[in-house]
Amino acid sequence: MHQEQAEVFSIAVGNLPANTEVIIKIIYVAELEMENGGIIFRFPAKMASWQTKQAIETKDQSTIRSIDIVDERVEFSLKASIRMPYEIIKLFSPTHCLRRKLTDCIAMIELVDNVLLDRDFILSITLKNANLPRMLNETLSLDDDDNDSQACMLTFYPRFELSTKSNEQIEIIFLIDVSNSMDGSHVQQAKQLAHLFLKNLTIDNGNILFNIVTFGSDNDECFPIAMPATKENLDKAKHFVLHSLVNRCNTDLFAVLYRYSLLSSSSSKFARQFILLSDGHIHDLKSILALLEHQSTMCRDRLFTCAIGNVANKHNLKRLTRGANGGGLTTIFDSNYRSKWKTKVQNILEHIQQPCVTSISIDWHDSSLDVQQKFNNQAPKMIRSLFNGMKLTVYRFIRSCHKATLTATINGQEFITTVFSSTVTMTKGRILHCLTARAIIDDFDNGILHIDESENELIKIQYKRDLIDLSIKYSVISPYTSFIAIEERDNTQTHQTDFIKV
Repeated sequence: MHQEQAEVFSIAVGNLPANTEVIIKIIYVAELEMENGGIIFRFPAKMASWQTKQAIETKDQSTIRSIDIVDERVEFSLKASIRMPYEIIKLFSPTHCLRRKLTDCIAMIELVDNVLLDRDFILSITLKNANLPRMLNETLSLDDDDNDSQACMLTFYPRFELSTKSNEQIEIIFLIDVSNSMDGSHVQQAKQLAHLFLKNLTIDNGNILFNIVTFGSDNDECFPIAMPATKENLDKAKHFVLHSLVNRCNTDLFAVLYRYSLLSSSSSKFARQFILLSDGHIHDLKSILALLEHQSTMCRDRLFTCAIGNVANKHNLKRLTRGANGGGLTTIFDSNYRSKWKTKVQNILEHIQQPCVTSISIDWHDSSLDVQQKFNNQAPKMIRSLFNGMKLTVYRFIRSCHKATLTATINGQEFITTVFSSTVTMTKGRILHCLTARAIIDDFDNGILHIDESENELIKIQYKRDLIDLSIKYSVISPYTSFIAIEERDNTQTHQTDFIKV
């Protein structure tokens, strides 16, 4: 078993004796998504057709003939126990009929009948006080010695009262990278994405001003100044994007941002909202970060970066969003998942009208570190900005953690909240340890471990062996590991295999 890509796994089973069956047991530990104030559990019915075809065409051996079987009619049954930290006020499935037993914080559900897995199974759970920050501690008894391991999870899920004035203007500047590093397919993706942004802007909303800048070694503007999002202006912008020149040598983003830094934003509340469409291979990044940090006219500006292409420098793009004092986010637009582009675009356009939580830090109050763990830092090590309704979950291997203080800035004002543990939040088991290991592995793969890119890559190389050991210890798949179950048998043995929990 190994992971093909995010949330896509493959399992190969071979050499089965005649008239035998194999039972595959997979334990999948993950955070549930939040949608419209509810917790969503989704079990997908099928993969994209191109992924299914790719899996069928993969050959693991050539000794005997392989038989390709694609069964579209698969029966599906489900039973689940649900335990929540707060009172469950709503529990339902919009896709299937359920039987359920429900108390304040615990529920049991099952499908009414076995059904065909012809559509996704979705379960929605709404909690009372879901937005309160909380802490959860878990103790795991280790097999190799008498010591226990402890892991901690801290969850922060802010909700704001949005009181946007009807006459408050928002200035959006789209920055499209058309340099040489954006080859033919990547620059076309950037243009398609820009067209999608323009298509989703609210037409004839006098509060939205926008402009488009294409840049390489030089740059072009669609309008002399930011213009209202009228149908006429949006049509002009789409034509500008479609016919803009490409392959403009270097990626000089500094010149574009410096020109904007000479003037303050037309919006008194929201400042400027820069949306950068780029592969992240940007010239003179240090000067750009210094400009964002020290220029007074950009002290409240936000920067949303959109990673284009499969070789995008995500580290640079994340550094840019962290460098913007007003906050921002990095969003990856994978060409293999174009169906998700529209939702991601709509989320960005919603975020630009919301307050933003920046400068987030956590004080663990000097709880004792676990000396047996190679990874004692929190994951993620460097925390991104948060917008309304976005959930932040931080994990750490740490002993006797009874209190943590989260400090952040919201619209220029400092926000401090302290979370305490209790007997209710103390558990025993393995799930939280697996989630902590998974978060650490993901942070090494996708996060920022050091501001300097060279140091960031050096840390990854130094800890590669330790990451493999962590992956094996908690049976969590990583970019460096796969898991294999081997059954040894002879003619007199019954066919039985021990399961490995992954």
